[in-house]
Amino acid sequence: MEFRTKRHQVGPANHLVEITVLMRWLGLKKGAANKLLRVLWVPVIHVGHEAYFNLNTLDKVIYYLTRHASCGFAAPGSEFKNKMKHADGLVKVAIDSDDLKTMQSPEFLKEWKSATGKTTQGRPRTLNRETRRKDG
Repeated sequence: MEFRTKRHQVGPANHLVEITVLMRWLGLKKGAANKLLRVLWVPVIHVGHEAYFNLNTLDKVIYYLTRHASCGFAAPGSEFKNKMKHADGLVKVAIDSDDLKTMQSPEFLKEWKSATGKTTQGRPRTLNRETRRKDG
């Protein structure tokens, strides 16, 4: 789905997207979208009346939760989570510190980049006058 909304690319790996995209995509209210991002450890950046999240960060977390042999995820307020409160450990209901460590490991990052087609594009270039003059 594509929504007309504000998107900003800040460097090669930071695609900031308005939280309204997530709200429309999943049919959530703003509070529920914020809570979902919070339990997934996806930071929200608030600027004025708008809120943004990094789409690449959400992409990495979603890949982690849905890859082969994952136990799945029950979002806050979901019908499944509400019915399965007694079935602790059946699915994840939040990202924990062990999950964060796994997502930062070189093995996982290599797997994620391979599965999503993301690659590292050389060394980052600095934007200063001397670099521009040297490069032409």
